[in-house]
Amino acid sequence: MSDDLLVFRKKFSRGLVLVTLVFWLFTLIQLIGDSSEHGRWVLFITSVALIIDILAEHTKLFKEKIPWIILRLIELVSFSICFFVTLGSVNSMFFGIELISVMLQLLMLTDFLDVYSRAISLTTMTLPAIIYLILMLLIDPGEQAEFFGMVCAYLSLIFLVMLISALISEVLIATDKRIFELRRFSEQTKEANEALRNQQEKFRKANEELGFQKIKLETAYHKINSANTETQTLYQIIRYISTELEIGNLMKLITEAIFEAMGLDVCTIIIEPEIAGNEQVTYEIHTRLGKDFYERMSDRIEQGCIEEYMKAEGSYIDNEVQPGAYSFLMDHKVNSLLIVPLVREKKVIGALLCGHSQFEYFHENIMFFETVVVQLLVAIHNASLYSKMQQMAIRDSLTGIYNRGQLNVILEQYTKCAREQKKSLSVALLDIDFFKKINDTYGHLFGDEVIKMVASKMSEVAAYYHGIAARYGGEEFVIVIPDIEISDFYHIIISLKEAIDSTVLYFNEDEINVKVSVGISSYPETSRSCQQLLNRADGAMYYSKQNGRNSITVDNDIVQDYVRKNKETSGSCD
Repeated sequence: MSDDLLVFRKKFSRGLVLVTLVFWLFTLIQLIGDSSEHGRWVLFITSVALIIDILAEHTKLFKEKIPWIILRLIELVSFSICFFVTLGSVNSMFFGIELISVMLQLLMLTDFLDVYSRAISLTTMTLPAIIYLILMLLIDPGEQAEFFGMVCAYLSLIFLVMLISALISEVLIATDKRIFELRRFSEQTKEANEALRNQQEKFRKANEELGFQKIKLETAYHKINSANTETQTLYQIIRYISTELEIGNLMKLITEAIFEAMGLDVCTIIIEPEIAGNEQVTYEIHTRLGKDFYERMSDRIEQGCIEEYMKAEGSYIDNEVQPGAYSFLMDHKVNSLLIVPLVREKKVIGALLCGHSQFEYFHENIMFFETVVVQLLVAIHNASLYSKMQQMAIRDSLTGIYNRGQLNVILEQYTKCAREQKKSLSVALLDIDFFKKINDTYGHLFGDEVIKMVASKMSEVAAYYHGIAARYGGEEFVIVIPDIEISDFYHIIISLKEAIDSTVLYFNEDEINVKVSVGISSYPETSRSCQQLLNRADGAMYYSKQNGRNSITVDNDIVQDYVRKNKETSGSCD
């Protein structure tokens, strides 16, 4: 049922209630004036119809189609009978209005817009009246004039219902047509708007796609620039590695290259002791955070505060550094921290530490820093080999102390310093007594152990007094201590000799005590020039060996005269 038809139906239903109410009041007034049985019967019918109509209008009792049809059919039959019974009176007029309203409402419950459906429905609705009229004619054939009047009156009602329904139908059809046109126009407008919206959506998606492409291009451009910068930095680092072997210079060059290329706020390389010839922890710091930060970082590195973050499992990354989380950062605005350990043979030998003020900085660039670490490990390896080669060139391979060549170089430096600063410089030359006999008796391997023991004792004393120990050749050793007078030096050598004498070496079940002969000289007490020190110490040692061995001889002119007189007759003392 169309919306317009529902509107008409509701209006007729309300009209029917209104007419029934007026008719009921009219009948009630008539009944008060004339209390006939006929009036009471009419009042009863109108009361029942009024109650049913009000209930149907204001409750959900007759919202469904079938109960509504049954209600209207009952009203149709009762109103039709009442119409014929009261024909000729005012009551008949009210029942006629009621009949018209009920018929129209019943028609509206069918296919109202179809003329044939309305004709069939209207014919069906006249059946109760036709049956009633036929029965009246059969019961009382003599009342043909009255019968004819009833038929005419009823046909008038039917004609009026047909006319009203036709008018309503035409209005509804015209309205539906207009609504259809409006809906068609609305649909066309809607389709046009939809097409426009689709087009706008396409434009919007195209713009978004262009925006995404722009972002992708900018990202790609940024990545290309970053990759280019990283590649150039790696190339620069590789060039440094190929041209520089000293680890300190390498660390400085590499940290500076990373620091500038990546725009870091701090870049530090740390190397543990004894990795590349360094005796203690070595580090290089580049920072733009000021001198206080540099000093704080240096202290924390030397105290080992960063070692807990140098883990062999992988890189340590904190892209949201909380204030006070790291003692070595203090309160400086380092918001992203990266520590990549330097791992060689499953051992952590150092770390690369980088910091940036930007949050979430270390993500896509992690591979670059790890590649730098790989190159840095190569540099450390090269530096370590270089350091070992240097040590091999200047140190004795058996004892680890300086060899004769490096002794001459260092002694020249000490000599120059002593002469310019007018300070003392003392030298002792030591020879192992009966060393040939030790080799012949116990073998050369045990002889090597003797040499290493003596070298170790000399090295300890030299290091304590900031001097050097060197192997002069074979079983001969030299110890040089700057800025010490001969009297003090003599006591030092006595302590050294006692340490050697008291050391017991074992060969199978034999206990062997090593004895040494020593000659000492000092500038300026016994030698007028630094260049004569070693020769005069050698002469004093020769004197010790010629006069009983196992003794210490202090250089003087008498000793040197003795050496000169006996040099032609002196032979091997072993």
